[in-house]
Amino acid sequence: MEKIKISILCGFLGSGKTTLLKQLLTHTTAKHPIVLMNEFGEVSIDHFLLPTTVTVQEINNGCVCCSSKDEFCQQLEQIAKTKKWDHVYIECSGNALPFEIIDLLSDPQYVPYFTLETVYGVLDAPYFLTIKKENEEQYQFMLQQIAYATRLLITKSEQLSADDLLTLSEELGFLGFSQKEIAYDFSELEKKQEKELPAENLFYQSHSHLHLQSFVYHFQHPIDQNAFVSLIEAISPSLLRMKGFIYFTQQPEQCYVLQSVHGNLWLEPYVEDAPANIVFIGQNLPVEKLKEQCNFLENRW
Repeated sequence: MEKIKISILCGFLGSGKTTLLKQLLTHTTAKHPIVLMNEFGEVSIDHFLLPTTVTVQEINNGCVCCSSKDEFCQQLEQIAKTKKWDHVYIECSGNALPFEIIDLLSDPQYVPYFTLETVYGVLDAPYFLTIKKENEEQYQFMLQQIAYATRLLITKSEQLSADDLLTLSEELGFLGFSQKEIAYDFSELEKKQEKELPAENLFYQSHSHLHLQSFVYHFQHPIDQNAFVSLIEAISPSLLRMKGFIYFTQQPEQCYVLQSVHGNLWLEPYVEDAPANIVFIGQNLPVEKLKEQCNFLENRW
């Protein structure tokens, strides 16, 4: 029996995992791919952005490496039992550690059915270098996320100076990466060599996540765009990631995809209708205050 291929996508919040996944699905040779989409928040947003021809199973409100591990195992068992799919793409949440998933796939229960093909690491280069100076805990966590990648995609490298690129190369070198395994654009990624997986946990410490909060607000009505942007600017120091769909009073019939990564906010028109759900993820996130302000915005207009 031919084994089902597995590809894992890992990286911190907002690094570009879903963008990479869309590219991989566009170029896949699999006849029947399936995506296991893991979201740290209670609702999934990113599955709306994937091709509708691809089967997507959501695993929400936790990480597949720990709190949602049982649900993840059930999904794998179902995939193995049905024999319907030939390639599983696992997009980890931005707060997940891939070593736990890699270790799980070596369990005798799964070895007869699955083969790990590639672990894609995605790294937001400017944010990584900034965090190195400002937040040691988060920096170490990001290192753990990419340490087990067999192919590494660096995003936003065009924002770096020559000195920054040299520093980044040195940092990645400590993890055993050479330029042969690092891509700075998707077009380069599949041409890169596969880095061997470490034989053991490189960090020799217990499983530990960053202490993040997640909050979802379900808007029932369009809101004022300028007032919403002002709200986001006010909470940006504690906001690591925000994503979802939203409607504004200025153009109430138009749905927008909303993305915010480390304080940078952008909107794109969405061609279909989607539920107006916004997911907020951050450290020390003022959830109750945020809920009150969203209520105020919605009732004000």
